[in-house]
Amino acid sequence: MSNKALFAQRRDGRVAALQYLFAWSINLPSDLSEDLRTFFESQEKPRDHYAFGEEIIHGVIKNIAEIDGRIRGLAHNWEFDRIAKIDLAILHVAIFEMMYRKR
Repeated sequence: MSNKALFAQRRDGRVAALQYLFAWSINLPSDLSEDLRTFFESQEKPRDHYAFGEEIIHGVIKNIAEIDGRIRGLAHNWEFDRIAKIDLAILHVAIFEMMYRKR
């Protein structure tokens, strides 16, 4: 796969991760596996195209307490609950990638 194609696939994965994590933050599913299956079925490309995004989703959910703790620690003079859900989704992805991803 060319670098250009790899970057495009990773971008698509990040977009899917942001979409899913935003929805997840509003309505926590009772069955994560089933919810992810349904989500990826609605995407334009096959699920394996979004593998990078799915890794981000699982990583954020697994480490959500620590990631939110970091956000709370950095959000001076701002209540955590006032942060827009889409902004939190972006922060979750960014902090996960900086803290937990090696590449």
